[in-house]
Amino acid sequence: TVTVSNLVSDCNVKRAASSCSSPGSSNACLSENEMGEDDHAVLSLEEAIVHADSSGSHSRKVLFAVLAATATGGMGGAVTPFIITPISEEGGFTPWLKALIASAMFIGMWVGSICGGFLCDAYGPGKIMLASQIGLVVGGTAPVLFLSAAISARILVGFSLVITFQAGNTYLAESVLTSKRGAYLSYLHMAIAGGGAASTALALWLRAWRALLLANATPALVVLFALGAFVRAHESPRWLLVADREAE
Repeated sequence: TVTVSNLVSDCNVKRAASSCSSPGSSNACLSENEMGEDDHAVLSLEEAIVHADSSGSHSRKVLFAVLAATATGGMGGAVTPFIITPISEEGGFTPWLKALIASAMFIGMWVGSICGGFLCDAYGPGKIMLASQIGLVVGGTAPVLFLSAAISARILVGFSLVITFQAGNTYLAESVLTSKRGAYLSYLHMAIAGGGAASTALALWLRAWRALLLANATPALVVLFALGAFVRAHESPRWLLVADREAE
């Protein structure tokens, strides 16, 4: 919950603007006249989001950011079948190592599934979603330069992609109204599939596995730089409240 007294206090500081700035709307705060005598009433987070983002523009921006990040996670996983054989042949891997490349991503996913929730609670789902993009870039491109790192790189990709899904789901769910949450979250599964389709298209176009890995990791790099500032500036409101950062 958000105490309305804090919202009113913040509005008083910015009286010249007649309202508080907020991601998605300039009408986040209610004036003292609008609040009436009881300025210590309590708003639920749902009600606060309605006041701060009445047009829904901020929710749509969050949705776009999470869709983009989720698609890169889908790409990171879907490229695997297209690189197993060429990497194994060039590296002279034994059948056992070839099988390990195929399963390495799932090892990372298992570890990420355990760690994801704790990381989101500790640092905020938005920031963790961004950090996972770094893992997708590093893990996705490492074998290009260091063939011997192929297995550990795929573990990192698996860890990063499942963290992307977990953090993205949490970030979106905690930033939008409950009436929109179900539809918005369903779009994320479409983004995963879309990322997989994009990787398949790249694999049909780029026959060289190094070029394929570089091209496949590029969207994650774009998301990191293009959307990083927005996500860092607008962390999950629920996480901010739980972290005792209500002013933000």
